[in-house]
Amino acid sequence: MESKAHILVFPFPAQGHINPILQFSKRLASKGLKITLITTTSISHSLHLQTPAGGAALQFESISDGLDGGDLADNIHTHLDRFIATVSQNLAQLAVKLRPNAVVYDAIMPWCLDVARGLGLRAAAFFTQMCGVSMVYYHQYEGNLKVDDENCRFSMPAMPVMEIGDLPSLIPDGHLYPAFLRLMVDQFSNFREADWRLLNTFDKLEEEVCFSVTYITYL
Repeated sequence: MESKAHILVFPFPAQGHINPILQFSKRLASKGLKITLITTTSISHSLHLQTPAGGAALQFESISDGLDGGDLADNIHTHLDRFIATVSQNLAQLAVKLRPNAVVYDAIMPWCLDVARGLGLRAAAFFTQMCGVSMVYYHQYEGNLKVDDENCRFSMPAMPVMEIGDLPSLIPDGHLYPAFLRLMVDQFSNFREADWRLLNTFDKLEEEVCFSVTYITYL
């Protein structure tokens, strides 16, 4: 009897990132795949994740993220490099133990692609934010946004002209939260190298392609 393909699915440990990837995981499991959704110690104690009825194909595993409890936002801001190093090591160890066929990872953790490649696994980058927001951060990564003063206006493909107040707050206020801005823009550092690129969107509502992605819908 042929065994099910096994996919590790790893959202960034924040509720707004976990929710869409959890729903995606349920959809994958409903198609007959074995899914392991990974949480981290900094948030797993506050979650109440349960395998859905009849959903034995969806399981949960927790790994240490090195943040030692406390507020996730404050810890990430102070210890981002430690978070990256710890998660990379523990994700690799879990993958060796579970021997999956592929990894779906939150795009704001691009180092997960390096882990997957090091183990010979195929990988998909999952962009949990809406396409418009992802596009703005992409142009920030490319250096196309110049926030000079509060009267700046911005024009991007397939988007209306925007003022500074229309941008994600991390862009004009990035100096206040450099670790979070780094997370947002670094997701584009290697996304083209992933085997698949997935977006949390409706495929028929956003026809314009602003960077090379694969559109999916699961709602």
